[in-house]
Amino acid sequence: MGSSRTLILFFVSALAMFGQSHGIQLNWTQSTSCPANPLETVNVYSSTTSGGEVMGKPTYTGIPCTTTSYLDLLANLIPGTPYYFKVTEFDLLSGESAFSNEATATFPLPPSAPNPLSAKPI
Repeated sequence: MGSSRTLILFFVSALAMFGQSHGIQLNWTQSTSCPANPLETVNVYSSTTSGGEVMGKPTYTGIPCTTTSYLDLLANLIPGTPYYFKVTEFDLLSGESAFSNEATATFPLPPSAPNPLSAKPI
């Protein structure tokens, strides 16, 4: 990738979603080099440790660079656990860009049960 591309940061925000489909919505700003090179793709890295997403392989690859959001439907989502994300841009000729900023989301804990419960005959 050209030097101007390595200076571009993706702005990632992660939002915990509610409802039957539990997941995390990632949003970022498209790179300025993307429209000129539609073969570029976005890689998503994730971890449950801050900074851990840069230690391994991408969690998701091959997302078209024109895409600016991704819904991560985490099958094993653990309430109260923070999830951390970074993205990069990749093309076959120039390789992978620098990492974006880190975004985090924590799926909320379920509500506590009403206590104490009592019963009496009437």
